[in-house]
Amino acid sequence: MKALLLDRPDAPAKVADSPKPAGRDGLPSFRVRAAALTNLDVMIARGAHYLSPSQWPRGVGREAVAEDAAGRRFYLTAPAIPTPLGSMAEWTLADPSRALPVPEGISDEVAAAIGNPGLAAWLALSWRGRLRVGESVLILGATGASGRIAVAAASILGAGRIVAVGRNQAMLDRLEGADLTFALQPDETALTNFLLGGFAQGFDVVIDYLNGSIAEAALPSLALGGRMVQVGSAAGPSMILPAQPMRRHSLDVLGFAYYHAPIELQAEAYTGLCVAAMGGLIDLDYRKTSLGQAPQAWDSQTRGGGPRWVVCPGLCRESAE
Repeated sequence: MKALLLDRPDAPAKVADSPKPAGRDGLPSFRVRAAALTNLDVMIARGAHYLSPSQWPRGVGREAVAEDAAGRRFYLTAPAIPTPLGSMAEWTLADPSRALPVPEGISDEVAAAIGNPGLAAWLALSWRGRLRVGESVLILGATGASGRIAVAAASILGAGRIVAVGRNQAMLDRLEGADLTFALQPDETALTNFLLGGFAQGFDVVIDYLNGSIAEAALPSLALGGRMVQVGSAAGPSMILPAQPMRRHSLDVLGFAYYHAPIELQAEAYTGLCVAAMGGLIDLDYRKTSLGQAPQAWDSQTRGGGPRWVVCPGLCRESAE
C-alpha cells in the first residue's frame, strides 16, 4: 500500500510503499477514506509532542475517517492508531474503543475536516469549560480553524454572550455567531482595557488557543468562578498566573486535550458537530487532495496560513488494494 512517511524531523514528507498493516495486539485493519492534516499531525510527526513515537520512519497523521471490515465508518481519534503507523495511508490499524461512529449523510471529507478542530472546540466548552446555558464566553484565537468552530459551538450550546478575539481583521469581519469581536494589537493592554471596559460582569468561560501574554491580558476579565481552558499556545509556551487575582475570583485554569474526555462525550460531541455542519451552522475551509499529492499538502501545513487539507487515498487508488 501507499503511505505518507517522514524519515526524520527536518526531512520532507514523502509517499512511499509500505506493508499493509496486519493485525497487531488484536487491533483490526481499517481502510482510510479521508484524513485531515493538522498542526497536531505536524508536531507529532516531527517529534515535538508528547504523543510522538520513538520509531523512524513514521507515518504521518493521527486521525481519519475510515471504514471497518463491515463497511461502517468511524472517526479514528488521535490515540486510536498505534505508532509508528499514520492515518495518511490506504490502510491503518486502530483501537475500536477509541473510534467514534460517523453519522449518515455527511461526506468523508467534511467528517474528517471537522474532527480535530471541532472536538477541540466543542469539548473545550462543554466538558472542560463546563459551559452552562446563558453563560458568557470569550474566545482567544477565534480566527483559527478551531476558534471559528468554537464561536459556532458556543452559540449551539446556548452561550449568552460570545466575544471573539483574533489577529485577522478580515476573518473577524466575516465571523458569524459572535456578539462582538476584537482585533489584537501589538500592545496587549489594549485587550485588557477593551475587556474590562465593556464587560463589567466578566466572562464565565475563556477558550484560549493562544496562551502567553495574550492569555495573561485576558485573565483579569474572568468572572467569579471563571474557567480558562488552555487549548493551544500559538502566542507563547507559557503564561504568568498572578496569585491574588486567581484567589480573589476563584479562577480555574484548565489544561485540555479532547481525547482525555470520556469516549461517550467524544462521540456525543462529534455527532453534534457533524449535524451542525450538515445543517450549515459550521463553515469549514478545506481543500481535498489525493494521497499522491499529500507531500504538497504537508508543505502547505508546515508553512501555515493556508486552508486545511483533507487527504483522500481513494482518489489515487487504482485497485481494491
